[in-house]
Amino acid sequence: DWSAADTALAGFVARCIALRRRHGVFARDRWLQGSDVQWLNPHGEALHPHDWQARGVHAMQVWLHPVDAQAPELLLLINAQLHTQVFELPSVPGSAPFHWVLVLASDADPPAAVPPAPLPLLVEVPGRSLWVAESRAGPTTASGSDDGSSHGAPS
Repeated sequence: DWSAADTALAGFVARCIALRRRHGVFARDRWLQGSDVQWLNPHGEALHPHDWQARGVHAMQVWLHPVDAQAPELLLLINAQLHTQVFELPSVPGSAPFHWVLVLASDADPPAAVPPAPLPLLVEVPGRSLWVAESRAGPTTASGSDDGSSHGAPS
């Protein structure tokens, strides 16, 4: 009975499928290796073996490097906690300027309607949420300040 279907959920799933189709990183034919991914804590620092064992830590960043060098990098911000988590977005010192653009947010209302938005260096991801960001060339624009200020959930 599709008349009672959750249209917001269906829209979110459709957006996830579209994201997967756009990015070859989700179509690899092998397990992720060291050069494919960086596992980071909410402060943007590499996770160490003891971090994986830490009780009570339920937030992380997953930086996926593209198969094609021309494709954007992807950053997954995962917050499985009940409360909001501040994330410090990673950067590459000495690299060409780039910024992160939010392309998917599980907490958006409705979930499928997140317009691409530049993110500042610090973002607040609500509890039990997943955000996906793509890298874009150039410094952050005025619409997404690069001053370290915090950015809340999408509306």
